[in-house]
Order: sequence, then structure tokens, then C-alpha cells
Amino acid sequence: MFKRMKKFLEHEKNVEMIYLSKDNKVSKRIVKLYSVTEQSITGYCYLRRTVRTFKTEQVLAVFPSQKYRMKEPS
Repeated sequence: MFKRMKKFLEHEKNVEMIYLSKDNKVSKRIVKLYSVTEQSITGYCYLRRTVRTFKTEQVLAVFPSQKYRMKEPS
């Protein structure tokens, strides 16, 4: 998963993630990636409309977003 996320970051692609929260709730997020490490992913979350940090181990699936050109509000 980490290597795949790094590639998306390098190509500046927004991603869609299926994420498992700490209270075991599953959500689908569209994220503009800012940084990716083996432990965490930081980026702008369009669902919450703010910069968020996600634990890499809690990402269940990731794929390029079809909404590639979404922009952050200024």
C-alpha cells in the first residue's frame, strides 16, 4: 500500500481511499496527498474539508480518483 501511495503522490494524483477509523467505521475519502510515510498519510480531505492525517495501516483500499481536478477551497 505504501509504495502505491508514494506513486500517487509523485504523480500528484488525488486518491480515493476506503478508510477504517479507530472506532471501526468505514468511510470513503477523496484526498489530495501532501506526504506519505510507512506510518501515515497526510493530505487535504475533501469530505472533512481540512488537512487530515491517516494511519497507513488503516487504509483498506486506494485507487486514483476520478475527480482528479478537484481544488481545495482558498
